[in-house]
Amino acid sequence: MEFYSIMSDKTLSQKKKEEYAKFAEIIQYGRQNPIWWTEYMYGLQMFDYQAYYYLNSWYRRYCLWLCSRRIGKTTGAAIFLHGKMVLFPNYDVYISTNSASQSFEIFK
Repeated sequence: MEFYSIMSDKTLSQKKKEEYAKFAEIIQYGRQNPIWWTEYMYGLQMFDYQAYYYLNSWYRRYCLWLCSRRIGKTTGAAIFLHGKMVLFPNYDVYISTNSASQSFEIFK
């Protein structure tokens, strides 16, 4: 004798569970390899110096980038902050800039 129970909206099918498991695996790999995440998911090729300060800032609680002009600090910050917000749930970002327009530019 077989019983068939109707699935409610809250129960997940086996296919959905497998999809979520694969998605969680990609997220974990992205957390461990942030350079790969940036280059593969966003389609951006980083210079060596960008990858260096990006990777050294990834595991730090607080970081300060002191770079020369025309090195791409705003673009690098936008990529870095977006990657952190996507890969880590409830990640809060606070940006301290001289003008509000620069912080708006980072979030655009």
